[in-house]
Amino acid sequence: MPLQHITADELSQNPELLVHKKSVDPHSNEFSNRVGAVLHYGRNFVASPNVDYIPQPPLGASREVYMRADFRYADDDYIYWPQTYYYHYPYLPAIRCEPTNEQSPNSILWWNPEPASPLFQTTSSTIVCLKSSEVLKFENDIISPLKVKLDEYICRPHDKDPENQKEAILFLWNLVANFLSRLKTLPMSEKELRRCIRKLQRFALELEAALYWENVIRRRFSGTLPPAEKVECRLGCFTRDPNLVTNCVKAGIPVWHIQDVNVLIGIRIDKRVDLLLPSASGIVMDEMQPKVPAVFKGPGSDPQRPTNIHIASRVALHSGDVFPWTVAPRRVDPPVAGKDINTLVKHNHGINVNYHPYRAIAVSSDQRKSIKNNLQIVPPLSQHIPTPQPAWLSALQSIDIEWFPHALPDDRGYAFPPPYLFYDKVKD
Repeated sequence: MPLQHITADELSQNPELLVHKKSVDPHSNEFSNRVGAVLHYGRNFVASPNVDYIPQPPLGASREVYMRADFRYADDDYIYWPQTYYYHYPYLPAIRCEPTNEQSPNSILWWNPEPASPLFQTTSSTIVCLKSSEVLKFENDIISPLKVKLDEYICRPHDKDPENQKEAILFLWNLVANFLSRLKTLPMSEKELRRCIRKLQRFALELEAALYWENVIRRRFSGTLPPAEKVECRLGCFTRDPNLVTNCVKAGIPVWHIQDVNVLIGIRIDKRVDLLLPSASGIVMDEMQPKVPAVFKGPGSDPQRPTNIHIASRVALHSGDVFPWTVAPRRVDPPVAGKDINTLVKHNHGINVNYHPYRAIAVSSDQRKSIKNNLQIVPPLSQHIPTPQPAWLSALQSIDIEWFPHALPDDRGYAFPPPYLFYDKVKD
């Protein structure tokens, strides 16, 4: 008698129920699955119609994402491991898998720059750089081909391309170019150098995936290109969306469909497999010493997770301390906003501060008189610092010294000068 219903308890106790409809007939559509595995004690299952393995999905309601010993983020890292499909980052499933051939010219994108690597060159007691031959590999084997693909993409008509995706691709290219420039020119410690290499690898892989997604995958989705003849060597994604499963099969992207046990009764799965664990796949799970703060805490399906990894990766490029290991201490009197900061940023609104964010320090009369009498504006002239802008010098000269404040802010940040200082009161 055929099964009428399968419960979570039944599937948990007997995982072979996954293959109750297995068949030797050819797979006719994207919902005829090759392999499957049990999730969440039988409440869910995951299956794939186009590959014969299933990575462990990065699920859970309270994942803690932080940098590991290899400057990556273990199985939470979208460069390393398949993730949930995020509609804000559609190209992530198209990120390349690591090549099996170590002689591949692209293998440098997966190279782990370990301490005291023979590819490092020490220039002083604390300064380390990457050997010029390895820098040339990045430029000739990775960056130059990406620039050619980028130019082709820019020149291609974009009648139906989303404009924000084009901007995202140009932004990724800017990050690649800047991290390469940092690698070539900026003196760094060994840890800073290793991290810089990892960031260059990350954004180069992202850029290649974004270009491939726009030029090939998305056009297969829409039908302007014919379906893929075989599955691409790309990371792929997890999803609950059956339409995305259809599109991924058409485009040749590995896909794993997560479903509830309630629908298992009508699903064909030909083979039950064990989940592929990150630790068994060469993913570094060891914590960095000392352990660095988490960049994200929350559910694995939250799109903020890849966003935070992306921000944490690019912040090293613009930080005065390119290798910040500790979190800045929390302010005891932070500015108070009426709304959540993420909502304000999303809608391009400012933060309405209920009071002045700087704590005032009283200035005595003698201190005020001394500052007033000794205040001089002399632009420094040196070949080692930028030339001061005339507009700023003019603005400084226009300050009324008689109106010097009786209270000064302590060192709690940077405040812009009043805009009126930059206008000529007579001409404007």
